[in-house]
Amino acid sequence: FLDVIRVQPRLAVILDTFAAASNDIFHFILVFMTIIFCFAGMGTLLFGHEIKAFSSIASSIITCFELLVADMSAWQELKSLDH
Repeated sequence: FLDVIRVQPRLAVILDTFAAASNDIFHFILVFMTIIFCFAGMGTLLFGHEIKAFSSIASSIITCFELLVADMSAWQELKSLDH
């Protein structure tokens, strides 16, 4: 599959760019996921008993990603808490 991409010069540039940046992309994803998992864990510990979106680690991870892309439905529930 990658040999077919290398035949096209413009696609080969993109493939070479990703190959050159693969180490940086890997480390970015590693740090990013670590931060998201930490936020999800803290969200579960702090808000899991009051907000359904943080009731489990899996739902907390999804909620953190939703908050990251500006889906503010969980934010309204967080604002209504008395903490």
